[in-house]
Amino acid sequence: MNRNFISRSFNCLLALIVGGSLSLTAHAQDPNTTTQTPWDKLPLHFGINVTGGRDFDDFQSFSFNLSAEYDFAKRFFLIAKYDDTYGLFKDGNSRTWLQNHALGGGLGAHLFSFSPNAQNIKEESLDLCLTAGSVVGKSDWRFVYYDGALRLTSLRRNRATLSAGYRYYDATGSSLVGNLSHVYVSIGWRF
Repeated sequence: MNRNFISRSFNCLLALIVGGSLSLTAHAQDPNTTTQTPWDKLPLHFGINVTGGRDFDDFQSFSFNLSAEYDFAKRFFLIAKYDDTYGLFKDGNSRTWLQNHALGGGLGAHLFSFSPNAQNIKEESLDLCLTAGSVVGKSDWRFVYYDGALRLTSLRRNRATLSAGYRYYDATGSSLVGNLSHVYVSIGWRF
């Protein structure tokens, strides 16, 4: 992959992060004028995320995530995730891209909710999401990951999410790459 692709990817990720964070509070609605459909009352949510991160040892990653969340209690939810991850590794003067697919799951908690508008109706939430997963299928970069993130999200459907987190990659014996860790930022859409 050339440097133009990397530069365009970073620019696209930055635009998604800025645009998504601005839209978190831009679409606040008056709940008195909105009727809830049966879909809004379901305790099941789906999400799409774009994640980018790096560590300090010449490793960068991009991933596209699909998730399903089930609210099983007032403050807690279960998470199931699929990750399509691209890792950029530097080895001397050369760079190598490796791709893999991972399945994971975990537990999340709504730490606290707040109201971004003057009506004092709680619409936004700060969540803690703890997940773990493993690579499935054939890949040169094989690992088990452990992830912790803080996520700002809407309590309503069809809203943007913004996350910041830390991920540790525990390489398996057959991997060409060793253990790695990095911090990341993720922007997504929850419906």
